[in-house]
Amino acid sequence: VRKFIYVEDVIDAIYKSAILSSPLPLHISANTSYSIKELAQLLKKVAPSVIMEFTIPRKGDAMHSRLCNKMAMKVLDWVPLYPLEPGILKTYEWYKKISSHPAKDQSPL
Repeated sequence: VRKFIYVEDVIDAIYKSAILSSPLPLHISANTSYSIKELAQLLKKVAPSVIMEFTIPRKGDAMHSRLCNKMAMKVLDWVPLYPLEPGILKTYEWYKKISSHPAKDQSPL
């Protein structure tokens, strides 16, 4: 189980953190946790032609990774805006764009 966060949410949090110069360590994360299986199902929905391979967990793999973002939300007056599905869709659309035109601007923003 993991918390996946869209890049624009991370950039917004970093920007606000830089302006405030907060000395506190802040966890930038989404509010909802998803399993890798849920992520794979969503990716298949967005990109049906993508081939995925499932393997057994490797030694040392983290089975759960969940950060608490409450302090970041309070200190930065910040909330992640993108739920997982729209973030995956935007990321996939960006990837398709840069894959077909590698010499163009590759920024997702």
